[in-house]
Amino acid sequence: MEQFKDINSWGAVVTDSDLDQDKSFEQYKILISSAEKISSLRATANNYLLSVNSLLVAVHTLGVSLQPNASWQVALPLAGLIICLSWWTLIQSYRNVNTAKFKVIHNLESNLPSQPYKDEWKLMSKRNIPLSHVEQWIPAVFAGLYLGLLIIA
Repeated sequence: MEQFKDINSWGAVVTDSDLDQDKSFEQYKILISSAEKISSLRATANNYLLSVNSLLVAVHTLGVSLQPNASWQVALPLAGLIICLSWWTLIQSYRNVNTAKFKVIHNLESNLPSQPYKDEWKLMSKRNIPLSHVEQWIPAVFAGLYLGLLIIA
């Protein structure tokens, strides 16, 4: 039998299970906020690394036209390859963090009246390729470009 804890401002009795559900919902909100922050950081990192790679390619292209056969024609693509490897690893890390967060979110949703993220996950997994699978191709394409630049250098 549930123990009565309190009476809320509307005069309703608050039980232990009500308090547990309130705690679960607060944890749920914190996790959702955390997942949104991770996604924002991920987008910022992707934009930054896309800009860095675009700059390296632009500098390389400009440099080839101004000073052919210079040693930096090898150094820039090598640096680009290292950046691409780091970027690809970062994408994998963000994917793992978000996967773990959403497993916890789905678990918490099982204690709530509805499971919107779990339902969305089911619907999206049937129709879409996950964003992290698509975004990992961007550093791979840049890496291919850098390999090509190394071959012709």
